[in-house]
Amino acid sequence: MNYLSMCCKKLPVTNVVMSKPSIGGEYEGYRKYLINTKEGNLWGVCSECNKSGSFFDEKEKFIMDVKYIDILKEMMSRDDNFDENGELTQEAKDYIEKRRNE
Repeated sequence: MNYLSMCCKKLPVTNVVMSKPSIGGEYEGYRKYLINTKEGNLWGVCSECNKSGSFFDEKEKFIMDVKYIDILKEMMSRDDNFDENGELTQEAKDYIEKRRNE
């Protein structure tokens, strides 16, 4: 699995941070160069900009993005989801948030 930085969408730097599962063994691939934070995020150092930050599994991100695209398509099909400035109404934002948490 590839884990990409939130900032540059690049792999983590290797051999700066290393982690192992608490029950023994080793993580596969680039996962071993990331640490779980208490908030449940993966943290490491971006190989592009050398800044520390959050990382995500690119496969999980794709699944989440497809779901979000489906929600946006649904929202775009209705004119009453936008105000006079072309911004989403609060009702539409609440609906999107509800759907994202399903």
